Amino acid sequence: MDRGRATHGAVDPSATSRQPDASNPDQSRFAVPVSAMELGDFQSSDTFGDQPFTTKTRLYRVGKDNHGQVACSACHGAGHAIWPNRDPSANDNVTALQLQGHSGPIAECSVCHTADAFAKFEDLDEGLKASNSTEYVLGGPHNMHPVSLTDAPSSMSIDEHSGQISWLAQVDVSTDVMFSVNASDGQGGTAKQNLHLLVCATPETFGTNATGNPACLSPIEFTAIPNYGVTAGQIYSYQAIAVHANGLGLTYSLAEANGSPMPAGITIDTQTGVVNWLATAQPDTGGYAVFNVVATDVNGYSVTQEVDVMVCDSFTVWDGEWGACRGPVIITSKPPVSGLNVDDSFDYQVAAADYHPDAGAIKYSLIAVPDIATIDPDSGWIHWKAVDLTDNGGYISFTVTATDTLRNTDTPEPFGLTVCIPPYAWDEVSQGCITP
Repeated sequence: MDRGRATHGAVDPSATSRQPDASNPDQSRFAVPVSAMELGDFQSSDTFGDQPFTTKTRLYRVGKDNHGQVACSACHGAGHAIWPNRDPSANDNVTALQLQGHSGPIAECSVCHTADAFAKFEDLDEGLKASNSTEYVLGGPHNMHPVSLTDAPSSMSIDEHSGQISWLAQVDVSTDVMFSVNASDGQGGTAKQNLHLLVCATPETFGTNATGNPACLSPIEFTAIPNYGVTAGQIYSYQAIAVHANGLGLTYSLAEANGSPMPAGITIDTQTGVVNWLATAQPDTGGYAVFNVVATDVNGYSVTQEVDVMVCDSFTVWDGEWGACRGPVIITSKPPVSGLNVDDSFDYQVAAADYHPDAGAIKYSLIAVPDIATIDPDSGWIHWKAVDLTDNGGYISFTVTATDTLRNTDTPEPFGLTVCIPPYAWDEVSQGCITP
């Protein structure tokens, strides 16, 4: 029995420790005594039997990847059973098949991440801001997913493994800088994220505007609101006021706006910002005079304020309360006849002209209304069937009013109709009732 044990121990390789090859990390990592290492540490030197060796290999069972500190075994399988197994039906392959649809190490991002995991900037680097990122997070396990930039400024760079973007922003004019970040898994899989940065040129500063949106804020701000209308032939006056956040002095000037010609004769006081102009009709620009007021500081930085002035002409005047030109509505039509017979129908469409094109639709009404006379408020059609007016001297009058949405109204003198009572009949030639 003793001899059997001795013989068995001498010839059975499983009962004898194999000397590791110190130059081969794949052997040395399994040979390092566990008792000599702390969890997660690197082994720097040790001895195995009487053979010294040095290794910096982490024990596989406690090894972690720099990609989110994922354990090696989570993607490659347990020690001594590293995926894949050459037998396609082996139990060792079941986990990978269930998680990603094929055997081998876990290599599909969808196993751990949803499709929109990094869709938002704040979700990059597992919740850390890009400016404070953890190295290799965007690189994926073993840096399989290097990243790159396209359409970026020439001085912008990105670490292809960590995804850290570096750029010293330099622009002459505040602008949106747009570029794309591309990621690749080296096996044909790619992803792209389009980004844009609002870069503010000095002296503008990045901040939030009045609507709560990101914006480049100017140190110069106009605080006065222009007068937006004037009647042709009158003096238009506007006191432009601008302030500088740093207290610098400002001067004022005028400039063309949006390609519109500068109103003839307009002036501005360079020190006070007072604008004066003898208003003239502006038929070539749709009735508007358009110009810019420019405020400039001592360093040459300037900000403009566009001013659009509606110039009222053709019987209209500027109404500041309504913010529009108000002018008369003029009834231009005449009744077709001035007399008719009892039981005849009187039909007449009232027509009116409005001397302000933006005053809206005209509405019509009757003030002095004969019995059963009607008017359509939109079209102006009057309909009345003549009745015996003996008690009224055979005469009736109508008063029509036309009004637009700006309350411009025309109420001309009433017009009258003579109604002939049998045996008399209306004669258009003599303009009276005659005996047939």
